[in-house]
Amino acid sequence: DVRRLVAGVLGGAAYSLEPARVEEDLRLYYNGYLFSRDATERMFNPDMVLYFLKELRPPSRYPSELLDINVRTDYGRIKRLLFTPEGEVRPDVVEDLLAVIVDGSTAARLQSSFPLDRAYESGYFVSLLYYMGLLTLQEQEGWLRLGIPNYAIRTLYWEAFARLLQDLHHPELPS
Repeated sequence: DVRRLVAGVLGGAAYSLEPARVEEDLRLYYNGYLFSRDATERMFNPDMVLYFLKELRPPSRYPSELLDINVRTDYGRIKRLLFTPEGEVRPDVVEDLLAVIVDGSTAARLQSSFPLDRAYESGYFVSLLYYMGLLTLQEQEGWLRLGIPNYAIRTLYWEAFARLLQDLHHPELPS
């Protein structure tokens, strides 16, 4: 599907871009989601692929933003994940975020449902990140692991988490 979309867009205007290169970049930016342990192929984020192709400009200019501003989580929302409304750090959340930032993934047991007032507790928070699309299935052997799906999510969300955690004086984070 992505190959056909790229061919259609690049064939419809005076582009100098190589379709194979655009597909490779789309794979890096927006591919990597896996939502079933039985799946064999990773998925693209379709909204982001369509946004990217819509924002391409001839002859070879890529969009200036990796994510459509309409779906981008703002920095305030990220802070609300880390802090209570009273401004206190959520320790379970920090621990879960550190595991992903330092190791690239975390062991998890996905919760199919949970009350929102428990979403920030250990065991539930990584499930929340999974359902938000910030984590995806990483390994399928033995224990379930969740990891960062792609470059766009890593640079726009996980680097923001890392900056916030650095601000909380966590020197164990890799620079």
